[in-house]
Amino acid sequence: DVIRQKPASLIATCCESGAVAVDREDMAPSMRKFGELVGLAFQVKDGIFDYGTPGNIGKPTGIDIRERKMTLPLIYTLNTAPIEVKKELINIVKNHNENPKKVQRAIELVHQYGGIEYAHKKMMELKEEALNMIKEKIADAGKKILTIVDEIKVKESLKKPVEESIELMKKEILNIEEEFNNNVIEFQKNLDRIGILQNDKLEVEKRK
Repeated sequence: DVIRQKPASLIATCCESGAVAVDREDMAPSMRKFGELVGLAFQVKDGIFDYGTPGNIGKPTGIDIRERKMTLPLIYTLNTAPIEVKKELINIVKNHNENPKKVQRAIELVHQYGGIEYAHKKMMELKEEALNMIKEKIADAGKKILTIVDEIKVKESLKKPVEESIELMKKEILNIEEEFNNNVIEFQKNLDRIGILQNDKLEVEKRK
C-alpha cells in the first residue's frame, strides 16, 4: 500500500489521463493498470538502490531506514527472517536509525536474508507484466492495421475491374450514339429519296 501511494499512483493516473485525452476511455482502465505496474517496478528499484553502495548508484544509501520507511526489501526480511533478526531490525529502525553503523548493520541483514534478491525478482515480474500488457495492445493494433490493409487491398483489387467496366460502358455508349447518328443520316437520305420520287411522279402526271 505504501508503494502504491507513491510514484505508482502518479504514473497510473498519467497513463489513464493519456487514454482519456485521446477519446479512448475504453483503454483507460488497462492504461491505468500499466502505469501502476511501471510505477511499482520503479519504486521497488528505488528501494533496492537504498541498500546499495553510494559510489555505485550516485546517491546516499540507508535513507529509508533513517526515515523509518518500510520498503519492499525491509518488509520481506522482517516477514521471513528469524525472530532474533526481526527484533534487531525493528530496534535499529525505531531506536538507532540515526546511527550510521547501526544503519549499515540493517543494510547487511537485509542483504543477508534475501530482501534484495526478493525485491529484484518482484521488480522483474512487474516489468514483465507491464511489457506483456503493451505487447497485447500492440498485437491488437497490428491486427486492426492488417484488417485495414486487407480492406484496402480488396478495394484496390476491385478498382481495376470497375474502371475497366466503366470504360467498356463508355465505348458502348459511343458506339450506340454513332450507330444512332448513322441511322438518322440514312433515314434522312431515304426521306430525300422519297421526296425526289414523289416530285418525279408529279412531273410525269403534269405532262400527261
